Amino acid sequence: MRNTSQKGWTRRDWIGGSLALGGAASLPAAAGPATPASLAPSAAGGAGRPVFRIGVNLGLINDWSSELPFVDLMRIARPWSTRDGSGTWDTGHAARLRCDADGYPIGLPQTVDGKPVWVQTIWTNASLWPTGRYTVLHAGQGEIRFLQGAKSLKREGPGRWTFELGLDAPNAPLVLHLIRSKPEDPLRDLRVLMPGHEASHREQPFNPAFLRALKPFDSVRFMDWGATNNWGQKGRGDWDQPELFDADRRQTPGHYTWADGRGVPYEVMIRLMNAAGLDGWVNVPHRASPGYIRHMAALFRDGLNRERKLVVEYSNETWNWAFGQTKWLGKHGEASAHALRANPLAGSQWPERMTGHVQRCLDLWTEVYGAQRPGRLIRVAGGQTASFNQSKRVLEGLRPGSFDAMTASWYFSLKSDFVGSVEAGVRRDGSLDRLGEKATVADIAAAVRGSWERDKDWLRKLHERVAKPLGLPVLYYEGGQHLTPQPHGYDAYAGDGSGRAGPRYREALVDAMRSPEMGQLYREWFDFMQQEMARGPEPLWLMHFGFIAPLKANTTRFGLFSLLERVDQDPAGPVPAPRYQAVIEAMQRRR
Repeated sequence: MRNTSQKGWTRRDWIGGSLALGGAASLPAAAGPATPASLAPSAAGGAGRPVFRIGVNLGLINDWSSELPFVDLMRIARPWSTRDGSGTWDTGHAARLRCDADGYPIGLPQTVDGKPVWVQTIWTNASLWPTGRYTVLHAGQGEIRFLQGAKSLKREGPGRWTFELGLDAPNAPLVLHLIRSKPEDPLRDLRVLMPGHEASHREQPFNPAFLRALKPFDSVRFMDWGATNNWGQKGRGDWDQPELFDADRRQTPGHYTWADGRGVPYEVMIRLMNAAGLDGWVNVPHRASPGYIRHMAALFRDGLNRERKLVVEYSNETWNWAFGQTKWLGKHGEASAHALRANPLAGSQWPERMTGHVQRCLDLWTEVYGAQRPGRLIRVAGGQTASFNQSKRVLEGLRPGSFDAMTASWYFSLKSDFVGSVEAGVRRDGSLDRLGEKATVADIAAAVRGSWERDKDWLRKLHERVAKPLGLPVLYYEGGQHLTPQPHGYDAYAGDGSGRAGPRYREALVDAMRSPEMGQLYREWFDFMQQEMARGPEPLWLMHFGFIAPLKANTTRFGLFSLLERVDQDPAGPVPAPRYQAVIEAMQRRR
C-alpha cells in the first residue's frame, strides 16, 4: 500500500494553500471588479492615472534557467535519462521504464534488454544557485547519489538527505542519480530544497528572490511557463499529428518535473497570481480538446481570487511559421462559421483556416465563465504587428462580440541595413556586420534609432488600419528591445572552429544591454508609446518579453531578451540593469 505520510502536491495544496510573503503588505493591493471593457489594472497607486500598466513574460522552465522561481529545484530538473553502468551517459531507455502517474520509477533498478537500469537528472545552472546546505526529501524507500556537483552528501534519516554544492567549474552541472527504489514502496515526492526552506516549502513554494524581482510588475504572461510554442510535440519536426489532447494530458502539480514540455501546472500559475497580487495572461495549447479547454477555464474561474483579471489567448503567434502551432493550423485548421458566411472559400484559405480553433477556444471560456466573465476575463485574438492584412482577416473571421481586444507586439528592432538580409538564398552583410568586432555601444544605439521609423510606422498603421476600424483596444503581448541578426539565429562563426557563435558584433550587443544608453533607448521608446499609442482613457497594457536570463555573447544570435541577468541581481549594484530600471520608471508615468 502506498505510504501517504509524505504526500505530494495536490490541486488543493496549490490553489488553497496560503503564502505568507515577507513584506506582503507592500504587494499590489486588490481592487474591486471592473467591466471587461476596462483594461485598467486591478490595482493602481500614485497620483493621476497611469500611462502604462506593465507586465512581464516569465521564462521557460528548464534546468539551465536563471529565473529560479521555485524553492524546490526538482521542479526545473531535466527529465530522467537512464544509466546502466556501461559508461554511456544516457542509454535512452527512460520511456521503457515502469513509472507511476507522477513519473517516478516503480522500483529501481529495472531490467531493460537484460541490463539493470537506473535514472538520473541534471541541472546545468547550479552555479547560479544560492550558497548553503541543501535538503533532499522524499517519500518511499530508496537511495540517491550525486555523480557530480555536490559534496558532503549525508543521510539524515528516512527520506531526508543534505548536501552542499561542490561545482568544479563555473558552468559545471549538478547530476543526481536515483540508484535504488523499493518496488513495493518506491521513492517518490522527491524535493531538492534551497537552503532555509525545508520547513516552509509547502506554504511558500516560490523563491523569495524571484518574488522580489517580480514585485514591481502588476501582471505576468504565462506563455513560456505553459510551454505554449510547439506544445504536445515530442520533437521540433513532430508537429503534424491531428490528435487533440484531453485534460488528463496536462501538467499536474505532483509530477516530478515541470520541465518535460508540458509547462507549469495551472494550479501553480493561479497560486502565484493570488499570492503576489498579479493579473495574468494564459495561452491555451493549440491541440487542447474542448474538454481540456473547459477544464482549464474552470480551474482559473474557481481558483483565482475574484479581483484578479485574466487574459486568455489561443496559443501564441499563430502567424509565425517557425512554430509548430502555425504549421499544425495550416494543415489541420478550419475556418470559423462566421468566416465561412462571409467567404465560402475561407476554409481553404490562410489565415482564415486558423479562425475555427480560435473561435471555439474563446467561446468555451465564455461559456465556462458565464455571468462571472465581466470584470474577470479578457478574451483576446492575436494580431501581427507587421502584417495588417493578415491581422484584419483573422479578426474579421471571428464573431463580433466574442472577444474583447486584439494583440500586437511593441518591439523595437534593427533594419536589414544594419544587421543583414537574405536575398535569393544569399546573405548580405549589414553595416554592423562590416564593423564586426570594432562595433561599439554607440554604433548599436545609432542603428536602433535608424530603424525606429519603420517600427513606429508598423504600430501606427496597425492602429489606423485594423484596431481603429474594428473598434478594438490593443493589448501588447510582447515587447522591448529585439536586437537580433538576420536571419534569426545567424552565426557568423559557423564552421570556423573557433567555438564562438553569433554575429561578429556580438560583444557590442552584450555591452549595450548593460549600458546607460540602453536605458535611454527604452525611455525614448516609451515616449513614443505614450505619445502615439496610449490614446485611450485606460493605461496601455504592455507585456515585456524576457524577465531573467544571463547575457552570453554566444546567444546573441537568438536575442538577449531579459531585464535582469540573475534572480538575485541588485539593479543598483555593480552589474547594471538599465532595461529593468527603465521599465520601473515607465510604470510611474502619470497623465
